[in-house]
Order: sequence, then structure tokens, then C-alpha cells
Amino acid sequence: MDFAPVPATAAWQHRDARAGFEVAYFQPFGEGCHVEGWTTAVEDGRTWVVEYVIDLDGAGATRGVRIRGRSAAGFSSISLEADGAGRWLADGVPAPHLDGCLDVDLESLDSPVAACLDAAGEHNGPMGAGGYESWFVSARDPVSPRALWIRHTRHRPHQGPESAALWCTVIDPELGKPPTVIKQVFSAFPPDAAAGPGQFRGQAALGQQSARWDLAITGGQQPLRPLRPPVLYRAPLPRTKLEATVPDGQVTGMLDIDGRNVSVSGWRGTVGHNWGSEHADSWVWLHAAGFVTAPEAWLDLVLARIKVGPARSPWTAMGALSLGNARILLGGLGRRLRVDARPGRLTAGIPAPRARLQLSVTTDDAAAVAVAYTDPRGGTRAVRHAALASVELTLHRPGDRELTLSSGRGAYEYGTRQGMPGIAPQPLPEG
Repeated sequence: MDFAPVPATAAWQHRDARAGFEVAYFQPFGEGCHVEGWTTAVEDGRTWVVEYVIDLDGAGATRGVRIRGRSAAGFSSISLEADGAGRWLADGVPAPHLDGCLDVDLESLDSPVAACLDAAGEHNGPMGAGGYESWFVSARDPVSPRALWIRHTRHRPHQGPESAALWCTVIDPELGKPPTVIKQVFSAFPPDAAAGPGQFRGQAALGQQSARWDLAITGGQQPLRPLRPPVLYRAPLPRTKLEATVPDGQVTGMLDIDGRNVSVSGWRGTVGHNWGSEHADSWVWLHAAGFVTAPEAWLDLVLARIKVGPARSPWTAMGALSLGNARILLGGLGRRLRVDARPGRLTAGIPAPRARLQLSVTTDDAAAVAVAYTDPRGGTRAVRHAALASVELTLHRPGDRELTLSSGRGAYEYGTRQGMPGIAPQPLPEG
């Protein structure tokens, strides 16, 4: 991975959960990156300081961490080594309680240590003023053109009260009508609503339409955190953080639309979790599984452009292609892309370590909805979401035969600040 565009240094403030300041320095480390950082802060009336060193390999995975902390309780330190496949040594001794972790999160406590990311997919600290959070499940029936897209979202503008919303979209020709979004906004999540890697439960009503769902998600894949290097999850940019807590799973349960049951049994899908202080300037989200000649394979990819002042960044790709037991990381900071992204289609060339992925995505209006996402900083983003998409990909690897895969079980979302001429978002309550 080429880390040349990573700045030599970065600094940012800690807010809300604590008051502090952090400085980090970045240097090339073989094909990866070497990060040194220092944090000082006050949290719950307690002062502390942490010094850390993180080594990332060429794929962006954490391979080594050294942490030293000081608080009123005294000094503490730990050294972690990883094999890149989820096995760890702590101070030279095997640490089976960390098995399965791919990154570390530095928790600022009286005895600062490195901790595995919470399996529930929680982000660092509470959502501050001017923030949003979204959990979603997206799934497709493997034997018929049916799909679902359900979101549980939380929105806190810079000014005004916090709100929560439940969204439901179902693609099912047997319902006899075009797909629409059923969205209901609340002052807080209803007590019986649930969203996370293992379950989605809720209900929403909009006018004469209603939806109820109680879905269980199973899957044995490790979560995918596509931002690399991992320090980006603690940095101020990008302002949107994301993860696929279940990058490939099975969705089964109850789904009711306007009193009609939609049978959901063994639908192939994914669970995602996003949070931040601002939506990207433009983005593409793509998920695909059920490839004809590689049924176990899956693809999870995000393309994004951010705006800093008057300037818009080039497209950046983040994600992974899973083939057999191998997970091929895609894109990364500074990797050159070829992207033609439109509301209903995509062609792109995505770099990967010692490989390149060519993508083509097409969608149909009969399986798509258009909505607006409210931004915490004000304004909205126009979004077109196709819960069914056709995906063709070709993986080029030097010295190996090209691998071409196709699937009609993809999902494709395009969002932008600029609006989408000719596409009118469905009127929905704000929040």
C-alpha cells in the first residue's frame, strides 16, 4: 500500500467524552506505516497522558503496538504483537482473549491499555452535538427478486433536539406496488426497538403505510473496518466513520408490510454501522454476494469524496473482496482510482495489494428509492438506494489468470451534496 499521501503529522482535539489534545507523526514502515502519537486529556475530573507507537503492514492491518500511560494512579504500559490474522501476543505472551481482533482501540482510563473493538460495533464515546449514527441491514432473497433495506438512525443537529428514526424499504413484486420508504421519526428510540450485529427489531408508520420487522442475523465473518490506517477512526477526517459489523451473513425472521407477510428466510445480507459529524460530499456504497461461480465470495466497498473548505478530494476507495478464506483489502489513502459514479450505475478500477479490481454495476428504477439524508451541519444529501443491483467484477493479479465474477444480488447506493437532476427524493419527515 502506498502511504505517501498520509501527512507527516496531524493534530486534533478530543471533545464531549473528554477534553484533550492529540498529536501523531507518520513515517513509511516497509510497505506500511509507522505511527507515533501522544495524547493528554482530562476525563471525569482525572488527568492522564498516553504515548503510543503503532506499526501497520502494507495491507493496513495492525502488526505492533506499544503503549505507555501515566495518571494519578501511576504508570502503566503494554506491548502487543499481531500476525495480521487475528492472533496476538501481549508483552510476549499469547493473548487468546484478543483472538479475532484485527485492530486496537486506545481506551483512556486510569490504566491505559489496548482493547479489542467491542463486538457490538460501538464507536468511541457518546455522540456529541452535531453528529449522527446509523445501523442498517441490507439483504436479498437468493431465489427471487426480493430485497430489504432497514435503517435505525440517530440525528443530533448543532442546534435543536436529538431525534431517532426507523426506516424500512422492501422490494417484492408480489406486493404489487413500486418500492417506497416507510420512515417514522421519534424523540428517542422506542424501548422495544433493537439494532446491531445480531438482531433488528422495530416498526414504523408513514401515512397509511406501516412496517414491522424482527430479524435475526447470523454470520461467522470477522467485522470489516475499511478505514486504513486505523488511526483514521480517531482523527477528525474523514468526518464519517464506517464499519461492516457483519460483512456477510444470513437474515431470517418476520417482516410485515401493510399487514402482508414477507417471508424472510436465509436471505444473504450485511449489517453496517456508520457515525460521524458530517456526511461525505459524495459517496458510493456497494455490497454484493451470491456470485454465480464463487457463491461463498462477497464484496463490500465504499467510494467517497470529502470537502475541505472549497476543495473536493479525489475519490478514495475502502473495502474488501472475500474469496475463499482470503480477504483482499481494496483501495486505501492515496491509491489512484478510475471512477465513473452515477446514481444508477458505476464503473471503476480499484487498486489492491498486488492486484487490481475492475467493477461494473447497473441498477433498475424498479428496485430503487430516492431519499434525503439530513446532515448535522445543515442541509441534506440526495441519495438513491437500489436494494437490488447487477455486479460484474474482474480481478487482475500478476502471474495469475484473471478472475471474472457476476451477481444479480448486489446493493448500490449513491449519495451527493450536489443533487441528482431528474431524480426527486420521496417526501419524508426530517430527522
